[in-house]
Amino acid sequence: MLYTYIGFKQSSDFEGLMKEIYDRQMDAILFSINQYSNDILTGFTNKLDAELMSEGKDLLPLMQNYAGINGLYIANATNDTSAVFIMKSSPVTEAILKKSANLNENLKARLFRYKKANFKKLEIISISELDGHIFMAFVAEPVNGRYYYCVAAIESYKFLNMFLIPKLQQIAGEGFAISFKNINTNDVIYTTAKKENEESFVKEIWFFEDYVLDISLKGDWLDTIIITRAHFNMAILGVVILLLAFGLWLVFVNVRREVRLTQAKSDFVSNVSHEIRTPLALITMFAETLELGRAPSEAKKLEYYRIIGKETTRLRNIINKILNFSQIESSKKQYHFEAHDLNTIVGEVIDMYSFHLENNGFTYTTNLSEIKMPIMADKDAIIESLINLIENAIKYSPETKIIDLSTGKDKEYGFVEVTDHGIGISADKQSKIFDKFYRITEGDIYKVQGAGLGLSIVKHIMESHEGRVDLKSKVGKGSAFRLYFKIENQ
Repeated sequence: MLYTYIGFKQSSDFEGLMKEIYDRQMDAILFSINQYSNDILTGFTNKLDAELMSEGKDLLPLMQNYAGINGLYIANATNDTSAVFIMKSSPVTEAILKKSANLNENLKARLFRYKKANFKKLEIISISELDGHIFMAFVAEPVNGRYYYCVAAIESYKFLNMFLIPKLQQIAGEGFAISFKNINTNDVIYTTAKKENEESFVKEIWFFEDYVLDISLKGDWLDTIIITRAHFNMAILGVVILLLAFGLWLVFVNVRREVRLTQAKSDFVSNVSHEIRTPLALITMFAETLELGRAPSEAKKLEYYRIIGKETTRLRNIINKILNFSQIESSKKQYHFEAHDLNTIVGEVIDMYSFHLENNGFTYTTNLSEIKMPIMADKDAIIESLINLIENAIKYSPETKIIDLSTGKDKEYGFVEVTDHGIGISADKQSKIFDKFYRITEGDIYKVQGAGLGLSIVKHIMESHEGRVDLKSKVGKGSAFRLYFKIENQ
């Protein structure tokens, strides 16, 4: 009886673990498909921004490249009398577009507030006049000091078939069956090979409220796999109980490690791609503007060149972070120590990142010590550490966008401190955030993109410089990271 109890208990624990792992994997797949639809629509709005920089441009060819986008309403600020309508041959009419655009004034005002804070938000407007369509509202980039309020009419079925079904096929592979289903009619518009009468995960598509994603395993359902394994374990439980206990433990550890490594790799690729996309988009936009001769003045040209230069530097820093982590993991990272002044290095970082801070709506203060602080350090490594801390401060400060940078002396150490007024870190998580790939998986923090490498690299750099990194943080109040460097005798 004791053996039977132990066997059932171990099977139950293993089942719970596998279900948790499976749930997370399903959520990751569903999130990936949803994120892809968001990227496609954001890409359309970005291209529209570029086209609007040349007034009078025919926007119909742009719409032709996006199947399902059948109508477009564009108005200068909130002045509806200036509205322009671009339509394909479809049921979409100017009257329907105009009604959807002016249906919710509060939404319109909110979108303008977001845009003036340098954040483009896409919102869906509910309107019943045209079945099978959604209406997406957004505010375009300012042109000559003006904003454009836009509404796009999107035929859901065509958009899903053109853009999301190829992505769905890629993700499904050999292991999963994924379907698009209309929740109003319960019709399956596409499936990769779904089996009948099996359990599945269902989740809404962010922008297409009439459709859901349905995902399941192609092979045996999870319960069948677990029951088969449990019966096998029970058959040999009485004979090799100690060996089985060890075997279950070993399987548990290996499965968990492999799943975590696979998930970490997937998250890493996805999140790094997302981080690279922002500077790359800015570089592309301003380069195309210069190439097409759309800069209104020589001063603007110089400004665009400076932005391209700074965003190129930021892109290089992201790539260097990945390369440095690879070198650290393979124990091939080498540092070149030279004499530097800590205040000078901090000043260079501030100058390098000032545009990026301002572009994200942040204000920053600096308080550099008047005392000269000579240190022996690898300058590039210290700059990388500070950039990692500043990037984290930007990511985790969604409301109070203020960052403070300061330097000072503490006994025989000089320090530089980066302080934000963001969401903060709970005490039980503070000792873990310096582990590689570790990311907090709860609350609003989980929604923030990141690879989980920045702070582990900072810790390694500081240990290699015989220094340390300290953290003071309180949930809801912000965080202060302080890097300590040993001051050299002058």
